[in-house]
Amino acid sequence: MNASDSLRAGKQLIPLLRLVPTAQFLDNIFLDSFLPPNISVDSIYDKLCRDEAFTHTGEDDTVCWEGWPEGLAKCEERALYRSCVEAGNAITSVIPSGYGITGRWFDRHGIAPGSADKKAIRPDCLLVSKSVYDQLKALETEIQALVEEIQTRSIAESVKEKTAALQTLEKKLNIWWLHVHVVLEMKVGLESSTDPTALARYSSEALQQALTYMRRMLEEQLDRRFVIGLVICSTQLTLLLMDRSGILITETPIDINKDPKAFIRVIAGLRCMSPDRMGWDTTMKLYQPIPNAPVGSIFEVPSYEAVAGFERKTRYHLHWVIEVVMKDHMEKYVTIGTLSALQSAETCGHSTLIFEVVKLADLFKPDAETRALKRYLRPFAAEPVMELVPPQASETCANELVDHIHAQILMPMGTPIKLFWDLLEFGRHFHGCVIDPRHAHNNLIIHRDVSIRNLLIYLHIHDGGKMFGRLMDFDHAKKTLQSKPLFSATAPDWRHDIFKAVDVHQGRRCTDDAIVEALRFIGEVGAALAYREAVIKSRFGSQKGLTLTIANLGWDHREETRWPDFSDRKARKGKRSGALPFISQEVLQQSTLKVYFKAPGKHEFSHNSVHDMESFLWVLIYLCLTRSGPGIGMLREELNPSHENYAPSGELAKAILKYFDAEELKLGLAKRQLFTNPHDVFETAIIRLFHPCFEPLKPLVHQWWTTLKLAYVYHGNEYYHIHGHILRLLENTLSIIQTRTDLGQGAATTRELKRRKSHRECLQVMAMLDPAMDTITPPMSLVAPQTTPELEYHQIISSSDSIIPPDSPTRRPAIKKRRVA
Repeated sequence: MNASDSLRAGKQLIPLLRLVPTAQFLDNIFLDSFLPPNISVDSIYDKLCRDEAFTHTGEDDTVCWEGWPEGLAKCEERALYRSCVEAGNAITSVIPSGYGITGRWFDRHGIAPGSADKKAIRPDCLLVSKSVYDQLKALETEIQALVEEIQTRSIAESVKEKTAALQTLEKKLNIWWLHVHVVLEMKVGLESSTDPTALARYSSEALQQALTYMRRMLEEQLDRRFVIGLVICSTQLTLLLMDRSGILITETPIDINKDPKAFIRVIAGLRCMSPDRMGWDTTMKLYQPIPNAPVGSIFEVPSYEAVAGFERKTRYHLHWVIEVVMKDHMEKYVTIGTLSALQSAETCGHSTLIFEVVKLADLFKPDAETRALKRYLRPFAAEPVMELVPPQASETCANELVDHIHAQILMPMGTPIKLFWDLLEFGRHFHGCVIDPRHAHNNLIIHRDVSIRNLLIYLHIHDGGKMFGRLMDFDHAKKTLQSKPLFSATAPDWRHDIFKAVDVHQGRRCTDDAIVEALRFIGEVGAALAYREAVIKSRFGSQKGLTLTIANLGWDHREETRWPDFSDRKARKGKRSGALPFISQEVLQQSTLKVYFKAPGKHEFSHNSVHDMESFLWVLIYLCLTRSGPGIGMLREELNPSHENYAPSGELAKAILKYFDAEELKLGLAKRQLFTNPHDVFETAIIRLFHPCFEPLKPLVHQWWTTLKLAYVYHGNEYYHIHGHILRLLENTLSIIQTRTDLGQGAATTRELKRRKSHRECLQVMAMLDPAMDTITPPMSLVAPQTTPELEYHQIISSSDSIIPPDSPTRRPAIKKRRVA
């Protein structure tokens, strides 16, 4: 990542900034009580005066730190890095050991912190733990001795040997992002103290760079809840605090020459902070096996203290020991792998991390059961700890704010449904996944986050090893205690007589109970007749001479007991719930499709079960479009950049972009147009592009889409019995697939079964060869399950008793999206 990329990334975070009065920030984050007894800011200042750390330059007691420019005088920036580090370490050295993190400042402006990621960005100065600092200093001493020895050597072979040793040491001379407590960005060299434009430009660049570094810390440090950053422009110090709910910034900068004690307070406060006060999650530690020790011997170390065992590893390949608070005790779990960390640096979101874990006590048992641990942020209503400065009306950051707290859920492990081993298994488990939202609906719960990652296949260990599909991740669900009754069937009346008279005129034969059902949800006779005709066309086409009954019209479903009533629900602030590619077109547009007997618009709009059933359909369509068969690694070659048939501008890629990967407004419009256009448009735009592997599912997808269109347009039986209609379609499709012998998926099925077996064997190897955990990691193909009402799980809400700073010290500005009821 070059400088322009760094600035661009930091600029995207600017709208998330929230101004806090500087005095409040200092009083809440850098408490005087952190300092040891008998040590105060004044005593540190006096000692620095005696040590000549700065000189008095004015009658008003203004000081100038050693090596620092006076005011905004032009100065070479690099010359100040050493001065800044020396000033920081001079302050920290006054604090005796045993207090806080015992950190040391380091000048690393020319070397990017280590990471398995190639995106190299270089903060100017870093605060790291003393153990890391001492190790680097020892390496520097050893390197210097080798350099001097090489310069005095005359034997070529000896020089070659020493040079190789020098190169090895230099590779070790690195600070990794895992080590970094605090970043400091500096900008000097302003052309003129009377040029406000130059000052603003330099300050903005420094701020953007600092935000980029802080976000990178949250990305790399999975055990970090929030980070603190410093920006110094000439002598002006600005303080930042970033967590995954937003960013706080001091309203006015501190002049470190005019107010040196405020600077001392900040640096000494950072030195004396405990790890949790600095934002580290103390319930997470790096797992490091002890070589040549008895099986079961492990070493847990905070990531910022680790000096080995993580080099060249991405965040997906580190192993952690995590404390999980159960109902009546605390249990330690070891991560086998990181299943999802894409959102680790997400600002203003759930920042979800998902690990595959095993109990530490069971780690060395070959039959140990693995589970999934999901750690995330959940919205939480709370009073702000610090008063935020109200933004001006013209400011782009004037968004609503949402607080979050940390939560975690421990659950069983499952296999993503996209890794099905054949089409029959896929159909069965997809059917099982659809059963779950019906159960939730009857308990007045709406899921609202149907996506591929939430449809999982499980092995039921208590039922003969049977497999079953489940819908997971109910942490975005909404629940109500209120329900509204469905429309009751009424006895035949004058409307019934008119309906029958029209049938006689048109030569239709329709049973009385079918007429009653048509009129049940749609009281107006003309609309009810149009509704029934649409159902006939969707089910029988142009076929004539039928006797229409409840059964052959598909209206013979068991009575839904309750329909959730969210009429009194107030939309929650913040980001929309759901995975964007699979969200219903009505939810995306926050308006109903044109209902036949009502004016179109936003009347009584609320996310309900019909929208979730549409999300299921989009998941099914996506899999049929993008995959070429069962198992892992089956992305269609037209969509695979590494394949010779890759076609980024092809018809398939354009369809994926239009209906799944477009921005929100375009996505909602494209999906809405599919429902308002004739049937053959959906056939041409979507179904025609399915991979041949999914040919048997084409009738299912078409009937599903037709059922949804009937539901949206008429709000009849299909709307209020949507689960029954879709489950019946799936059952009919399964009965057909079971008779098929031409699916042709033998090789792919065999590969997937072998993969599942090898994953389990890999876990057993890890159990038997404990020290090998650093090199043996199961395939990163599994996706962890989330929560579901019927599966046993344990939810833990983590919050600190300490008020300042909380787990989420900031209040988050919501993304500008419409509210979802």
